[in-house]
Amino acid sequence: MEEEITNKVITDYISRAVDEIDKIIQYLETYKENTRENEIAKQKLEEAVFWLTYGIGDEQ
Repeated sequence: MEEEITNKVITDYISRAVDEIDKIIQYLETYKENTRENEIAKQKLEEAVFWLTYGIGDEQ
């Protein structure tokens, strides 16, 4: 039971992190000039979303 609660809390935190990263990616795409630095930042954030979304599941 405690493990289920812990997994749900972790899943909720990961979901929130992914949502916040998605907002930053949208901001970079919409409001900033499409500079090389912004493109690199966007790629790093997309990579973080990937690992938060799919990488965690692979570990279980």
